[in-house]
Amino acid sequence: MNFMLFAAGLGTRLRPLTLETPKPLLTIQGKTLLGRLLDAILPCADRVFINTSWLSEQIYQFIKDNYPQQNIHLLYEGEAPLETAGALYNAVNYAKRYCPHSQLEVKPFVAVNADIYTDYDFSSLKSEVLSKQDLAHLILVDCPTSKQKGDFDLNGNRVSGSMESRGEYTFSGISLIHPQLLSDYKNSQQSLVVKNEIPIVSLTNLLYYASEVGRLSGEHYAGKWYDVGTLEIFKELSS
Repeated sequence: MNFMLFAAGLGTRLRPLTLETPKPLLTIQGKTLLGRLLDAILPCADRVFINTSWLSEQIYQFIKDNYPQQNIHLLYEGEAPLETAGALYNAVNYAKRYCPHSQLEVKPFVAVNADIYTDYDFSSLKSEVLSKQDLAHLILVDCPTSKQKGDFDLNGNRVSGSMESRGEYTFSGISLIHPQLLSDYKNSQQSLVVKNEIPIVSLTNLLYYASEVGRLSGEHYAGKWYDVGTLEIFKELSS
């Protein structure tokens, strides 16, 4: 299974911690967020693609020092990140050119936010989890008390929701994506902001599109999961 990790964010809500350290390299209980994720992912990963932007040289050095023999590809997006879905389009284009054996453009892959803290078992996300009709499969969690509303609703294994209606559950930042979602979404939009032919759009937009066309499945995860997006959560996990 191929994996895509989103590690290009600025981490503005975690400043001043992220002024000199990229958010995925913040340390909690003796281990960086990125290192914790990679240790969980690499045993079941064929290749890992990681997008970078803010303080990217630190992430490059971290991978070089700690995972030099692994199939990890770092994709620098410049000072203006491509957004999460844009990062996927960029990774697929990169894979077609430099590692076609990965088949990233035709095989389902796992996408993960690099700023989450979780004990989720990533080996459970296999290609067969996706039915023939579905474009993505989401891992949903209970809505944190810090959020006023969630992102999606879950009925059995069917996920529904929209930008307007939202839902009871929060998207965990863990998903299984069929690359057809990228092409279907792009073809469905009359106008998109693009940079070097790459749509600059959030993955959330693509997931709501999959929901609207009835091709989105999911499951609820009740285990350990935190979105390390604020100083309060960082301090809670670090104590």
